Amino acid sequence: MSETPFIITIDTEGDNLWANPREITTHNAAYLPRFQSLCERFRFKPVYRGGTTLQEFHARFSNGERLNDAR
Repeated sequence: MSETPFIITIDTEGDNLWANPREITTHNAAYLPRFQSLCERFRFKPVYRGGTTLQEFHARFSNGERLNDAR
């Protein structure tokens, strides 16, 4: 019997956008690596959807800033 596919989609956005903040932050994105590890542990392959806010977050950390500095 084949396994039933299980799809996890993660809509990554800035923090608390529904509250219409003056400044958009991405502090919650610091938890994505921990979530990814959990998915890998159970052999899930999540699909991340991200906009420009998360692209800016990625750019910060690909330039050498430590993930813990986001908090």
